Amino acid sequence: SVDETDIEFLDEGAFKAVYRVISDLPVLAVAASKERGVEFPDEYRKLRFLYGKTPNHFPKPYDLVSLDEEGKNVLLMQYLDALRVNKFKGQNPGLDRQIAEAIGHSAGFVFQKTGMFSKEPHDGNILLNLEDGVVRARFVDVDHFNKGKEYELFDDYFLWRGWGRTECIENQSVFEEAFERGLVDAGYRK
Repeated sequence: SVDETDIEFLDEGAFKAVYRVISDLPVLAVAASKERGVEFPDEYRKLRFLYGKTPNHFPKPYDLVSLDEEGKNVLLMQYLDALRVNKFKGQNPGLDRQIAEAIGHSAGFVFQKTGMFSKEPHDGNILLNLEDGVVRARFVDVDHFNKGKEYELFDDYFLWRGWGRTECIENQSVFEEAFERGLVDAGYRK
């Protein structure tokens, strides 16, 4: 069982608050709805689909729990020992090329396996960590993962100068080459 002392507030977005729960099970992250009317059934199904196709790029979904009769939901998923992009960059300066490469590879791999990509690739939706000296990217908020065309991914989201990932824009060729490697690693054949 879990009591309040086992719950740690981690972060807050526009519609969600994120908590870390320590229990007898593996450590979990819980995204709880902040505002009435925000529900997670579709996001839970999408996370199950994306994790099922590309488990190294998403947290494992555990459960969707209804808290009360009003329909407030809590989405339980694997806690990833990783940092938001901006925090990771603060602790690991000078790694923008490797970050662009990690995000590009993950985006390409996921796109090839699912036809989907993040239409909101901001700091809170991508987590990074170092594994054996290599930067790894994981996507965590799948609410904005949708089907799309490859050119949309580049032009409208990751490389768009008004919204895109700065490290991907500044290292565009690295990002694009890693994206192509991700496609191939996921089974794309020309």
